[in-house]
Amino acid sequence: RARARGPLSPAAAAARVVDLALALALSFVLCLAAFPGAATAISPAHPALRGWMPLLLIACFNCGDLFGKALPACAPLPGRRALWAFVALHALLPPCVVLRAAAPPSALPAPLATDAAAALLVGALGISTGATTTWALVLAARAAAPADRDLTGQLSVIFLVGGLCAGSLCGLAVSAALGLGGGGGDRP
Repeated sequence: RARARGPLSPAAAAARVVDLALALALSFVLCLAAFPGAATAISPAHPALRGWMPLLLIACFNCGDLFGKALPACAPLPGRRALWAFVALHALLPPCVVLRAAAPPSALPAPLATDAAAALLVGALGISTGATTTWALVLAARAAAPADRDLTGQLSVIFLVGGLCAGSLCGLAVSAALGLGGGGGDRP
């Protein structure tokens, strides 16, 4: 709720948006644990895509991310509980991307072994990341009174950067665990 008086203390402003800032950070951690490292190491099922698969998957992610970022302008914003439900659903996608990168297409069930399935999976990760992070930022801005928006915006950015850093480290760890060096499906 907006207050008519002066700005809140930093601690009080943080208390209003900490759950939203955590959702923002966690969404980035989850995404970067699988993208771009593991996602661009997905082996194509069709040999003609061998050199193009990483570019195709990056394009799918970026288009999905753009679409996800546009969702708050087109769809009603969820509340805090709904945002956390979306983050929980978002958490299901990175393990699927990592599993797809770890297994050669011949080891997967036929529908999951296709290049289209890999592209849809990575595109869904993009949509989910774009939507959850944008919803978290918009909800945090709306949760603050006008006098507190600068402070809550700065706090959101701190959590955003923390999520990017932690997610990048998770992505490096996942890539190292899978033995992914050069990406593009080229396994040592």
